[in-house]
Amino acid sequence: MSLRQKVEALLPVPQSYSYRSVDDIPKYRMPFVKVEGLRPISFWSVPKTDCYETGCILGQEYAGHYLQYLKANPGEYGNFLGEIVKDMKAEPNQGFAVGFLSYLEEMLCEWVQSQCVYDRLIQEREESIQVISEVLASDGQQGVLAGGELNHV
Repeated sequence: MSLRQKVEALLPVPQSYSYRSVDDIPKYRMPFVKVEGLRPISFWSVPKTDCYETGCILGQEYAGHYLQYLKANPGEYGNFLGEIVKDMKAEPNQGFAVGFLSYLEEMLCEWVQSQCVYDRLIQEREESIQVISEVLASDGQQGVLAGGELNHV
């Protein structure tokens, strides 16, 4: 068996998933998420391998699954990426994390070229200020930002 064949045998062929379902929670079907009975969900459960490069390649594939999940479920963003990164700390082979995060960075670099990043950031900031002001007004309180803290007057 050639070296290439040995490497290919270690790496499963990436499968395409739609991640659209009304019967279950789509993010739990990703290949790196592990749900076992009453145990806490592991958002980064990867196969054992001592090969850093294999981890990198599989990490890239897992990032592709994550991005496809986001594409299929545009309203489902939140702290899912944070949960993944938190659980990455327990994985001894950092190749998986490096591959995953590198691919996300590559895709972000491509996406950001077509975006007005600061315009959107300013718009979202204004929307957040509006929501906070409305919440404070409904509580009968006025809030002012002073010295980086929200002080109630």
